[in-house]
Amino acid sequence: MRRTPCTLGSLLVAASVLTLDSALAQETRPAPDWPAGWTAAWSAPGAELRPLQILHGVPQGQANPAAMTALKDLGLGGIVCNVAFNDYLVSEPNWVTLVKAIEACHEVGLLAWIYDEKGYPSGSAGGLVLKENPAYEALALAYDPTRPDPFVIRPSYEHTHASNNFHAARRYINLIDTKAVGGFINKTHEAYRQRLETHFGTTIPAFFTDEPSLMAVNIGQLGEEIRKKVHVDDPVDSSVQPLPSVPWVADLPDQYRKRYGEDLMAVRRSLFTGDAESDRQVRRRFWGLVADLVSERYFGQIQDWCRKHRVASSGHTLWEEIPVCHTALGGNSLKALRRMDIPGLDMLSSEPQTV
Repeated sequence: MRRTPCTLGSLLVAASVLTLDSALAQETRPAPDWPAGWTAAWSAPGAELRPLQILHGVPQGQANPAAMTALKDLGLGGIVCNVAFNDYLVSEPNWVTLVKAIEACHEVGLLAWIYDEKGYPSGSAGGLVLKENPAYEALALAYDPTRPDPFVIRPSYEHTHASNNFHAARRYINLIDTKAVGGFINKTHEAYRQRLETHFGTTIPAFFTDEPSLMAVNIGQLGEEIRKKVHVDDPVDSSVQPLPSVPWVADLPDQYRKRYGEDLMAVRRSLFTGDAESDRQVRRRFWGLVADLVSERYFGQIQDWCRKHRVASSGHTLWEEIPVCHTALGGNSLKALRRMDIPGLDMLSSEPQTV
């Protein structure tokens, strides 16, 4: 029994030593080596570090300093905006309103990012690109093994995201066609440049592109309750059968031959069927090439334009949160992100006024 006081004493001594060691450690621990400016940025973030409120077509009554100050007082750093959707890109009164809104942002110290489409997916300029040149429409190589000649190159609209999304059923451009994407830039980015270039790189720091995607895959039908609320710009042709498809552009066989030294047309069946290593190699090569074409011809072409005009390219891809969908929808989402100056996401449920 005499061991109890001795044991207790040992514990008390040990506890004292640990406490002393802890105190000494706290006294000698160096202060966190935060990067310069971090503490100040967290305490009083500038506009570029604050949330941006999306405003699709700034209302005429909000295109003034008082209204923009109200947004600033909510803690916002700016807005993401576009010219109004009605008479999209062609209504001069709508452009006048947007210019006033940007000038108001400049006056009160808000930023204004440009959203590059009438709804989504980005690329069609509200249908104006294909209205000017229908040859720029997305194409697919479709496969029907029941036919003597099972291959057909056709427009890619029915049974795709273009005809089955939450904004509008509208035919879509070919993301891997350099001229088609150039048409989108000419209709959209150049229109903003002509009217707002003096604000580029200051009040307007970036353009945001929204969910562009390849149109050679059926990602599932929206429910009828949703579909009946979606505007139909281009009616679907019910006679078009859903078939296994891959994205296509006229120079794809040439690009494939240059890269791999192989005739794509001679091995195209392997794009759809076959489990031999040679079949899998064709598919890996094909989608690797498509990924590079999406990255360079769409995201890269936009980034090149943006950098030339002192603004950043930003945006996000369709279903980036589901990796298994990356290949069919964009080839390789990471390659796409590499060609954005500010890779992004969107949060569509944000309403600062209700917080």
